[in-house]
Amino acid sequence: MAAGSEITELFRSSVCSCVELEELGADEYLVHTGFSYSDGDELHIVLNTSGKKWVLTDEGHTMMWLSYEDHNMTASRNDLLSRIVSSNSVQMDDGRIKAEFDPETAGRALCSVIQAMLRVSDLRFLDAER
Repeated sequence: MAAGSEITELFRSSVCSCVELEELGADEYLVHTGFSYSDGDELHIVLNTSGKKWVLTDEGHTMMWLSYEDHNMTASRNDLLSRIVSSNSVQMDDGRIKAEFDPETAGRALCSVIQAMLRVSDLRFLDAER
């Protein structure tokens, strides 16, 4: 059996190997992660860099995706949305999930954005207000 550090490196190399950047413009990239919404559409994540400030955002695609499902944001769902945002260290900015970060914390920020997007998209599975 492999040592702990070897397993850690295997996880890091295999998880990171699926992440690819596609240049969209100056200092702007589409981040391909291999993660998708439940309908199979790839998560839409954009990285913007400007000096020391880096931002990952879904550009509002997650909330737009929910709207396709004729999803109603009730008080309970809004409360859950607030909890998802705060527990994943992201912000909601005019319907956009986003995270601002330093280059040293890029991996953690990407994981937070992915987790938040997936959890927000799961709000569609709530049929009744609870």
